[in-house]
Amino acid sequence: MPIKPKAIAFVSPFEGARGYFLAGLSHYYDLTVYYSVSKRFRFLWQIFHKWAYSSDVKFIKYNTLSELLNIPSGQDALFIHPNALTPFFGWYDNQPEITEFILKIKEKTRKIIWLDNGENQYHLTSQAEFWDNIDWCLKGQVFKQEYEHIFFDRQKVALFQGKDVMENPTIVAENMQFDFKKYRSKILPVPYVPSITKPEDLNFSRQSKIYDLVANTRTYGNGTLRYGLIKEIQNRLNPKFLYSFDYDNKGWETNLEDSQREFDPYLIKTGQLGKLFFKLKYGTYFYPQELYLHNLARAKCFLALSWVLLSFRTADCWGAGVVMINFSHKKFDYGIPMEDGVNYISIGERDEMTDDNELIKPEFIPGIIDKIESILANAKQQGEIIKNGRAIFNEYYASPKQFVKKILIEKVGI
Repeated sequence: MPIKPKAIAFVSPFEGARGYFLAGLSHYYDLTVYYSVSKRFRFLWQIFHKWAYSSDVKFIKYNTLSELLNIPSGQDALFIHPNALTPFFGWYDNQPEITEFILKIKEKTRKIIWLDNGENQYHLTSQAEFWDNIDWCLKGQVFKQEYEHIFFDRQKVALFQGKDVMENPTIVAENMQFDFKKYRSKILPVPYVPSITKPEDLNFSRQSKIYDLVANTRTYGNGTLRYGLIKEIQNRLNPKFLYSFDYDNKGWETNLEDSQREFDPYLIKTGQLGKLFFKLKYGTYFYPQELYLHNLARAKCFLALSWVLLSFRTADCWGAGVVMINFSHKKFDYGIPMEDGVNYISIGERDEMTDDNELIKPEFIPGIIDKIESILANAKQQGEIIKNGRAIFNEYYASPKQFVKKILIEKVGI
C-alpha cells in the first residue's frame, strides 16, 4: 500500500455535508480530524457517514484554541471549516483573528484548504492577507465570472444569503473590496451532497410513481418564500396532475384519492410504528423524514426548492430517478454542470422573481405554472432528464471517496 500524505482537518464530523467530505478525504490522506462536541453531538458513534471513512482515520477532541495551534508540524494539508474557530473568535466580526490564526498555523502545513461551503454568497473572511496565505477555498454558491457583478450589488446579493450577513457592516464593506481577479483561481465550487448517501438506499426502481409532482418545505423562517410558491402551485395546478406536498407542521396535502393510495409502513400512526420501521431502515441518516422518503420514492418530478441554492434534494433526486425542478442555476458554478432541460428543470431566475426573499412577484406565477405543467406532461423528457441525472449521481456520488476525487483531487491534486 502506498503511503498516504498526512492531513489534519478542523472540521466537525457531526454534520451531513462536512461529514461526507471528511469520509471521502480519509481515503486520500492519512487524516486526523479535530472535533469539538455539543450537547447534541458528543460521541464518536454519532459521526455522520462513519461507515464511509477509511479505517485508518483518527479523531481527536479539542476544547481550546491552543490545541489547534499546537498540532504536529510536517502536514501535507490542513483543512479548516470556519465553524471550528467561531467558538473562539465569534462569527462575523472575526476576520482579523482568523487571518492571524492562519498566519500562525501556516508553518505547520504545506497547504491550507478553507471550507466555506455554506449558503452565504459573501466570504466569511475576505481580507487580502488571509487569501494570500491559503491555497484553496472550497465554496458553495459561486457566481460564474460573467455574473460576478451581482456580488457587488448589495440589493441583489442580499437575495442569496441571510439577513444577518447583510446587517453586518464589516462583512459587507470588506466583501465589497474582494479581488476576484486575483483570487478567483483559488475558489473551487462545491456541490451539495445527498441526504441518503448509500446509493442502494436511493434505489426505488420497484416503487410505482403515483405522484406527478411532490415537494417538501418548512413553512416559516427561510422557508417562507418556498411555502408561498408551493401553495400557489397547488392552487393553480391542473387537477389532472397528482401532487403530494409536505408542509412540515402544517401537514400533508395531496389530491390523490384515498382509494389510490398505496400502503406505506413508514406512515403508520398507531403507536408510532411508522417511525420505528423508518428508523430500522434509514436510521443511519440524520436528515430524511418519513414523508420526505414517501414522496421521493413515488414521484415523477420533485419541486426541490431550497433556501438559496444548496440542498440535499438535488443529489437525492438524481440518485432516486426523479426529475429535479428548481430555480435557475444559470448564474452559478455549482461544481457540476447544470443545464436546464438536461439534468434539471428551471422555473426561472430567483433574484429576478423576488425583491425580499419572502414572496414571488405575482406576474411570474403563470410562467412558473406553465413550465411545471409542461414537464409533467412530457414523459419522454422526464425519462431523458432522469437518465442524465443518474449519470451525474454515479459520476459524483457513488461514494464520498468518489465525491472528493471529483470536486478536489482531480482539480488540484493531493
